[in-house]
Amino acid sequence: PAFTWRPDADTALTLLTHYRRNEGKDFNNYLPLEGTKYPSPYGKIPRERYTGEPDFDRNDTEQYGLGYAFDKRFNEVLSFSSNFRYFHNDIDYRALLFPEPIAGTPLVDRTFYNLQETQEAYTADNRVHVRFDTGPLSHKITAGIDYRHQTNANGSGYYSPWDGFSAPLDIFNPVYGLTPIPNLPNNYTADRTLERVGYYIQDQIAVGGWRLSLGARHDDAETREIFDGPYGLSDNATDSSAETYNVGLLYLFENGFAPYASYAESFVPLIGAGLNGVFEPKTGNQYEIGFKYQPPGSASFLSMALFDLTEQNRVTSTDIIDPSTGWFYQAQIGEVRIKGVEIEGKANIGNWDLLAAYTYLDSEITKSGDGDQGNEVDDVPNHMASLWVNYRFAAGSVAHGFNVGGGVRYVSTFWGDTGNTIGNESTTLFDLAAGYDFGAYDHALNGISLDLNVTNVADDDTLSCDVGGCIYGRGRTYIATLKYAW
Repeated sequence: PAFTWRPDADTALTLLTHYRRNEGKDFNNYLPLEGTKYPSPYGKIPRERYTGEPDFDRNDTEQYGLGYAFDKRFNEVLSFSSNFRYFHNDIDYRALLFPEPIAGTPLVDRTFYNLQETQEAYTADNRVHVRFDTGPLSHKITAGIDYRHQTNANGSGYYSPWDGFSAPLDIFNPVYGLTPIPNLPNNYTADRTLERVGYYIQDQIAVGGWRLSLGARHDDAETREIFDGPYGLSDNATDSSAETYNVGLLYLFENGFAPYASYAESFVPLIGAGLNGVFEPKTGNQYEIGFKYQPPGSASFLSMALFDLTEQNRVTSTDIIDPSTGWFYQAQIGEVRIKGVEIEGKANIGNWDLLAAYTYLDSEITKSGDGDQGNEVDDVPNHMASLWVNYRFAAGSVAHGFNVGGGVRYVSTFWGDTGNTIGNESTTLFDLAAGYDFGAYDHALNGISLDLNVTNVADDDTLSCDVGGCIYGRGRTYIATLKYAW
């Protein structure tokens, strides 16, 4: 819950809290390529196939957080904002996973994995806002300091077929509980820390229909990982800093049309490590031109953007296996470039609401020492599109308060690995929704609404594969939500 206190019109303090506890299992199965993407003499592995052990696996989490948002307006010129958040998350996880086919049989062998992890993060952001004029120019200057301290400590047990562990399962006709699962001790520990301080200033300048934004930022960051396991102890750290800048220019016409151009740089310290040690910060820059159009007094809008993004030290979305240990790692790519177009439109016509979006992405690995330079970036489709239509029944009609909607989502083919050897097929999925506003029945019920969403109505099978295996997308899913707003 969140609680806001307003002692006067110029002061607001909001306390932010949350708590969540979840006990369950990990059903996001990672399945072999044979029997999913590629044919198997034993048949097709169904989407609902569970490759773990129901009486052994668990995925329990407990998380909580506390924070505040404070805003103070001193006068027409000066105001101050302060935000703070503390986050804590405990994970207790164990499972049999990464099924590896045993050649010539319908069996797979599985890896034992056990994890106890604690994550903590403190974030703070304090900034002042100053408004003033210099001749015909109106300025809004924001200057501030933000801070983040993040820790991640875990102990894990990892025993794979490489280590002599064996827990076979007939993946096409599973019978669970046949193999006693020993309570193996943890054999890996990892302590990871990230600390970052940023100093920033932004000036938003307005004159007539022109809007100019100028920004600069300096970051100091330290990361460290202490990792201990059967293959030795490692202690890796990075100490980095960077200056980044951004600039944007927009002109707002009286009819609501606003063309713009912008340039921005980024610096993102990463916590964790890959096959070659602790991750280096991710950096990048982006050029963008486009327009936004919203007729005055209308909720309808149209926007289009053309962008050119270059990113260094991007972390791969798929795991890489160290053949000497059987351990899974992520890796960083030297440099990628993604050029694209994004178009989004929303229209309100009477009781009809329409929302459409389209994205085109042209990606390339431009620098790499792993033999994949010139390839497309993994997990980046060339085309994505969506269309949603919603109808709200008018006041006075017998169905007043109800709304119904439907839409379609499309994702084109994409590669599952940076080597561009595992391709993923395009998908087209249909969704439906319906809702009711109880305030239409009785004003005493204002704020109460019920929504039902059905995704993947046709219950189609979708696959996302990499060099190690595949994951099925969600089948037909029903989500009911009862809300009360006040």
